[in-house]
Amino acid sequence: KQRDGSRLAFSNAYENAQAERFFASLPIPARMASSNEECASGATLAGYDRSRADISFLSGVKAVKDKQYNQALSLYNEAVDKAEGTDKAFYLNNRAVLKAEMVDFIASIENNVQTLSMDDRGAVKTRVSDSATRNYDYSEALEDMQQAVKEAPGVAWMEFNLGNLYCLQSQPVKAIEQYDKAISEYPAMGDAYFNRGLVLIFLRDKEKGCIDLSRAGELGVKDAYSVISKYCKEANE
Repeated sequence: KQRDGSRLAFSNAYENAQAERFFASLPIPARMASSNEECASGATLAGYDRSRADISFLSGVKAVKDKQYNQALSLYNEAVDKAEGTDKAFYLNNRAVLKAEMVDFIASIENNVQTLSMDDRGAVKTRVSDSATRNYDYSEALEDMQQAVKEAPGVAWMEFNLGNLYCLQSQPVKAIEQYDKAISEYPAMGDAYFNRGLVLIFLRDKEKGCIDLSRAGELGVKDAYSVISKYCKEANE
């Protein structure tokens, strides 16, 4: 349901008064990015009051980029606890994404754990532990994102992120509802069409899913065309 490891991907610029106010209020330049690697900045937090919620938040953003996930989570917790007004929604958004990424990281390790075993000739061999059927719990991340949407309703990329988390938590119908809301708020969000198309195909509504994928391609989501060629060939014939 995500592309290039991203849950914050966008194909076109997005304008929202709440988001613009939030970014304008920060002491150093910041923006929404589709991956941690895009968050590079020469700005420094030196000299700022570390007790401020926005400084805790920005420190958390930097810690995530440096792959210091536990530290980042602690900093996001501080920001959320000290938050006032709708700023809390943006802090919760990042904390939710971080929690989901931490679950993914643990899953990636578990799926590659090697265990020792003995064959019938006494030779020691290694094998990869089979944990592919395990269900991973994204409920904490989902709760944060639900709260973020409640605190700042109408922010398309939060609706989009909530849809992605519903997918990860195996709730595809609710995911579609969130993608619907995201598209309603931001009709040019190609990635919402892309993800909704994939979910619809998963739910065996290929016709609608392929229409969404086609629209995603028109809006600049290049991955859409490879998916269309794989799943929509019969629908187009």
